[in-house]
Amino acid sequence: MEILLTSSKPLIQLMAQKVHALIVGEVKSSGYFSVSDDSTPYLSYIGQLSVVLRHLNDGQTIEQFLTFLEMKVIPVRKWLIGCCGI
Repeated sequence: MEILLTSSKPLIQLMAQKVHALIVGEVKSSGYFSVSDDSTPYLSYIGQLSVVLRHLNDGQTIEQFLTFLEMKVIPVRKWLIGCCGI
């Protein structure tokens, strides 16, 4: 299984680059777009920020996921201890 994942990783990366370029090209040609983001913290205190683009294509609104970005979240308990001594 590991050999399959290792050998297919370059192909997956290439496909992801092509899809990313296609989305960015569509957004650039539309003239109007908006960016939406949403974050989700996990128990490991590393959150994900998802980025979604909305744009017009032939008069229709298109919404496309662009990427996940990693966010480091400070645990509330650690923040309270550092900030307030609680």
